[in-house]
Amino acid sequence: MKKKICILTCISLFLGAVALGCGGSNGSGATPTPWIVTATPTPHVATATPTSANTPTPTLSPTPEPDLFNGDHYFEAQTALETKLGKYYNRIFTNGLLSTGNSYRLREKLTKAQNGEEIVICYLGGSVTEGEGSTERTPQGYKKGYAYMSYEYIRDKYGKGDNVKYVNAAISGTGSDLGMVRADEDVLSYDPDIIFVEFAVNNDNSVYNKMTYEGLIRKFLKAENEPAVILLFSAATYAGQTQNYMKPMGTYYDLPMVSMKTALDVPQNLKVIEWKDFSNDTVHPKTDGHKLYAKLVAYLIDKAVEDTSATEYTFVEKPSVNGYDLYDEAVMIDNSNTEGLVKETGSFKAGTTRFSSTGNSDNHALTNGWSRAANSGSDGLKIDLTCSSFSVVIKQINSPMETSLDVYVDGKLKTTILTSKSGAWNNPVTTLVYVADAAGQHEIVIKPSAGSEGSGQTVLAFAYTK
Repeated sequence: MKKKICILTCISLFLGAVALGCGGSNGSGATPTPWIVTATPTPHVATATPTSANTPTPTLSPTPEPDLFNGDHYFEAQTALETKLGKYYNRIFTNGLLSTGNSYRLREKLTKAQNGEEIVICYLGGSVTEGEGSTERTPQGYKKGYAYMSYEYIRDKYGKGDNVKYVNAAISGTGSDLGMVRADEDVLSYDPDIIFVEFAVNNDNSVYNKMTYEGLIRKFLKAENEPAVILLFSAATYAGQTQNYMKPMGTYYDLPMVSMKTALDVPQNLKVIEWKDFSNDTVHPKTDGHKLYAKLVAYLIDKAVEDTSATEYTFVEKPSVNGYDLYDEAVMIDNSNTEGLVKETGSFKAGTTRFSSTGNSDNHALTNGWSRAANSGSDGLKIDLTCSSFSVVIKQINSPMETSLDVYVDGKLKTTILTSKSGAWNNPVTTLVYVADAAGQHEIVIKPSAGSEGSGQTVLAFAYTK
């Protein structure tokens, strides 16, 4: 009897083992395959050869970013902003470099520097070019922004000692309309070899701004010293970016171009960085932002030098992009070069004038204007000249009470210009008063508006085209 029980027990154990092997809760039959890591059973796992338990899980290596910088340590990510960009860091440069243009003039100027000859680099723009937002300082005591930082790169890489000179001609809050007025005095008077132009966040889309921006480009390209002209487009959070008309002008004249705005577009869209990583306000880069901007300019310089396809660059007189050739030859008038044009000064007196950026950059235009003291009368400043256009630059002061100047052309009131308003900061304001297809003889009178006699007012300069 005991033998029968033992035999039945063995049979039962054998049948139980078979049942577990054929259909247990696993549903897979044999021992689970070790490389299937899943909480839910994976159906239809097809493989030609069983994978052993010792085979490692395959991994895909990310495609490495190309070396854009030829091993140059200057371009390594160093700041918090650059580090945060991570794998998108290189795309700042590939997106931001819009064109190396015809690099012949630039290469020629940098070759001079490499040979020990003196060259002058000039930056013309607004507050971003002035260095606003940076906490560092240049040896001159100015704010050290992208302009000085990129100058240092050019000086150290292409210069010999101190033969590369720096001029910052920026004025905060100004666009190409004022740049046109002071181009001769603040830029071309230095015989610059390289000129950077940055007005993308201060210009608007007006015809006047388009005309003066292109006029600056043409004026610089025609200069006797044959400078290399480079266009820069800064970034801002507000609408009104003007790169859409500036870039076609740069393409038309085959100029090198860099855009901080375009450089930031991709990482911002991917939310890799936030605007506050770059700037503390709506437009001015922080110190880290200026450093990244400077590297983008340096990258352009190096790539332009590598492009040796152009063997000459000669400015040929040709129609402008929009048919506006008026402001190439704009002339500035101040109290040092009136040349008999100012017939009467009225209640205004010639003297030294100051404005918001005086002492913050290397500009010296607009310091020889005319001022009238409060309650000094209402007699006007009278000018006689032959011109096809006429512009006035005034200083605008911060005041809760608005005061103004009236400008008459040939006895008719043409425009009224605010000389004080809430929120102003002693900033220069340029106003186009008169423009015509052909030059003519005109009498222009500038006088305080009714009710404004009790406030002091300053005219910084005039500009006209013949």
